[in-house]
Amino acid sequence: MTTILSQHRIYFTLLFLVLICPLMGQTQQSNGWEGTWDGALKIPGMELAMQIELSHTDSGWVGTLDIPQQMIKDMALADLAIEENNISFALPEVPGNASYEGTRTEGAINGTFQQMGRSLDLSFIVQDAAAQAALDAKIEQIKVLVDSFRQGSEVPGLGLGIFYQGETLLADGFGYRNMEDEVPATANTLFAIGSSSKAFTSMSLGLLADQNQLDWEEPVRTYLPDFQLYDEFATKEMTAVDLLCHNSGLPRHDLLWYASDLSREELYQRLKYLEPTASFRSEWQYQNLMYMTAGILTEKLSGLSWEDYVKENIFQPLGMTGANFSIDAMTETDNFSYGYGEKDDEITRLPYHPLEAIGPAGSINASAADMLKWVELHLGDGQFNSQHFVNKATLSKMHRPHMLMDSPLIGIPGISHTSYGLGWFNYDIGGFSVVEHGGNIDGFSALVFMIPEEGFGLVCLTNRNGTPLGYVLAYTIAGLLLSEDQEDWYGLVYGDNDEEEEEEEEEKEEEEVRTPALHPLKDYVGTYNHPGYGDVTVTLENDELTATYYSFSGTLEHKQFDTFKGETDDLMAIDARFETDQNGQIIALYTFMEMALPEIRFERQPEDRLSDPEFLSMLCGKYELDGGVGIEVSLEGSTLKGTVAGQPPYTLEPKQGTSFTLGGLEGFTIEFILEDEKVVALVSHQPNGDFRAEKTE
Repeated sequence: MTTILSQHRIYFTLLFLVLICPLMGQTQQSNGWEGTWDGALKIPGMELAMQIELSHTDSGWVGTLDIPQQMIKDMALADLAIEENNISFALPEVPGNASYEGTRTEGAINGTFQQMGRSLDLSFIVQDAAAQAALDAKIEQIKVLVDSFRQGSEVPGLGLGIFYQGETLLADGFGYRNMEDEVPATANTLFAIGSSSKAFTSMSLGLLADQNQLDWEEPVRTYLPDFQLYDEFATKEMTAVDLLCHNSGLPRHDLLWYASDLSREELYQRLKYLEPTASFRSEWQYQNLMYMTAGILTEKLSGLSWEDYVKENIFQPLGMTGANFSIDAMTETDNFSYGYGEKDDEITRLPYHPLEAIGPAGSINASAADMLKWVELHLGDGQFNSQHFVNKATLSKMHRPHMLMDSPLIGIPGISHTSYGLGWFNYDIGGFSVVEHGGNIDGFSALVFMIPEEGFGLVCLTNRNGTPLGYVLAYTIAGLLLSEDQEDWYGLVYGDNDEEEEEEEEEKEEEEVRTPALHPLKDYVGTYNHPGYGDVTVTLENDELTATYYSFSGTLEHKQFDTFKGETDDLMAIDARFETDQNGQIIALYTFMEMALPEIRFERQPEDRLSDPEFLSMLCGKYELDGGVGIEVSLEGSTLKGTVAGQPPYTLEPKQGTSFTLGGLEGFTIEFILEDEKVVALVSHQPNGDFRAEKTE
């Protein structure tokens, strides 16, 4: 008597055989039938996986059947016949005279399974086709997830590329590169990749090292004799490796380049004025200016600009035809993205930020399609298109850790062994070792993400400022393709966007007890200079002070004494604390330019008129102190001289307003008193008092 299990086994076996035979006909050997075929028999209440192996011998065709769930292995197929696109066989071990006949058409076998006088329609696909179908299904799932996550995180558009085990699985665009006009993003849309550019600078030095033009461990000053940092030891010992792994001891000092219009060379020459916050090689501190210096080193060794070297030695050999280095070059193309950010709870287009001066740290613009070629190189052990590109050992040097990092990246749980290579972050997550680098610049966020041991790489280029979407997609997609364990990365990073926000209790702020400013507002007006950062200019209009630092400008609202709070719509606000000397005159402005450092001092600069011979000539003449002591002020070229009877002449060095310091005498100043634009007297400010001298002629 046939049991229910036996019936299931019979139906399953017949269905599987029918499906498998047609699939076997698609293999390349023995007219396309030889090989392994996968299938499944669907019967009420269950689905049984099966596998058929067909091979051709000198005596003809032979085949076996496996059904793992029913512990059936190598069940022989009887009366197996294959003629052109037709197959038939019997299963004598299965009750009910089980048999199968089928015909192969377009990569599938359609046939009939017969048992105990009943017939069932069955279809099978070859094992490789089944795997491809499963992969195709995952790619379609990924596309749906990408666009869903993109919309949920309010990212206008992105370019995405996936490279896996030697093949590009996906290169596509999602959303809009121009949100206002709803212009779609594509795989060839150009986005700013920000700090993902750093790996190109690392590769540049790697290629030069392969050509014996650079010794990784040789001090930078061997190649750049004028290289100078604030710390003398770091200046002497810094190597190319140190430039690339963020161990200089310097904090970011980003406002030096971000806000200014200084050239690359001017930034380089100001490095010596930037204070470190750690000793050399003791801590990891992200540092863009050292990558700029690595670009200058590339220029020195190659005789080319950094841009030309990368273009000729990386972009062109890899076929990265769309990649470029400037906003102008990007916007001259017919497929580029605008950048966006959130302002007043709305996604708004942001202005581009030129990065040419700091270029080696972050100026590259590229498409997902171009960046997939970059990923393919890094996953290819130094080869591209089967051709040598860079030494395998050099590539390994870039990828492996050089500096440990003391904190996890972006707050994601499960990340361990965080470190930095040469232009790449390294860490472990979910049993995989990751090599990656993101990039953020006004309106754009990028990520290049690789798991080399799995041959997996991903590129995500977005046009949203500071979004973590790239990481969410990288972890999610890697999980889908490489692991059965699925984490809700979107929920982990973004939380439940549908959950109603709890009302926050309004905190009552205590009213500040404010004191009036210690000086009239006009006394704060002037130009204040730091040798590294440059000038902060304070102006007065309509009883309101404004502080300007390169392209940033905002009002100064008085707080206490000589302190003011910066109010601005820009990305930065300049808070100011003014310093006075012993005579009560304002001599400096303090503000935060680098959050890892205390306030930075900007020294007040003399007004231009204090070096103008026409104005200085007004100050010349004879003055008389109480008691009849005379002072004579004269002009030599554009320099004032002051002479007191019986003493050698003193050089009057411009200070501020109408005040001058006496050269060689600390604590002594001369202030000229003007009434109705005419000089009537001078006051000599000295440590022991102030002494007025009236002008006599």
